[in-house]
Amino acid sequence: MESMEQGAAHTPEEARRALDEVSVTRDRLVERAAVPWWYHAGTALSLGLAISSFSMGGDLPSTLVLVGFILVPFALSWLVGKQTGVGLDFYRTTPSAVAPAGKYMGACTVVVIVGAVLQWGFDLSWAMVAAGVAVFGLTLIHSPRIVAAMLEDLRAGRTGR
Repeated sequence: MESMEQGAAHTPEEARRALDEVSVTRDRLVERAAVPWWYHAGTALSLGLAISSFSMGGDLPSTLVLVGFILVPFALSWLVGKQTGVGLDFYRTTPSAVAPAGKYMGACTVVVIVGAVLQWGFDLSWAMVAAGVAVFGLTLIHSPRIVAAMLEDLRAGRTGR
């Protein structure tokens, strides 16, 4: 019964074996956590359409912003988790993913601000479509890079928490 008590002494070999098991389990989970191409394409399309909707008028912006910024990205994340069996939190980056995620968010912010200024400040009616296309392209380029950095950190045991 003493060996079952909390804080019971273990041999160095038992401790090493336990750490090795944790490492092997982490590696298996990370290998299963590969993100398929359709996640990146779907996210890029949903964000691009949501931003482009501001040039389309009517009720489209209010509907497509909800769908494109919230529903589709969450649904795609859920589908990736169902397919791989591993749920990744795409809204919290690991240490190596911070820089590419920051560059991506900064570039998207600048593109949307420029599109808004051109559309509403200079009355260029399709400027937000151009901004949506640019965000689509930025997402296709940066999303795989961010995920690759995140998975590399997870392989190395760096979680940032």
